[in-house]
Amino acid sequence: MILNKENLHGNYTIIHGTVLRMYFSQQGWEIISNDISFERFGFIKKENYLYKIVHENQGISAFNIHTFCLYKNDKYEIGNIVRNIVILSPELETKQKLGIYINDDRRFEIPYDEFLKDAEEIWEERSPINGFVFDVDPVYYKKKRDT
Repeated sequence: MILNKENLHGNYTIIHGTVLRMYFSQQGWEIISNDISFERFGFIKKENYLYKIVHENQGISAFNIHTFCLYKNDKYEIGNIVRNIVILSPELETKQKLGIYINDDRRFEIPYDEFLKDAEEIWEERSPINGFVFDVDPVYYKKKRDT
């Protein structure tokens, strides 16, 4: 299982089975791909990537992702991965359990390999984006413990 910083949080769509990042721009929502074959789906080449502008209420599926984990029996949001370090932010219940003040923005840095070994579960929580179709599972597991 590979976890990378490119898909931990943000806005996404799925086109022909491929999950693609979306950004809001002055022209509308910009869908980004590095796959040249997406030109056949109306994507336009720009510098070193392809893009397609879409708008709300066109029947396109899109969703927002936040990635969480159960690490040593506590829930954290995975904030980033930098130089093989996973940065975790404790959720409210975890803060309370650890005795951390509710407004404390402390983060925990865990080596990537150690994190993958010790994380019992890793999942995405997906939520709708106004004006787009929400037709994906609201929870998608990247790693699920054996039950």
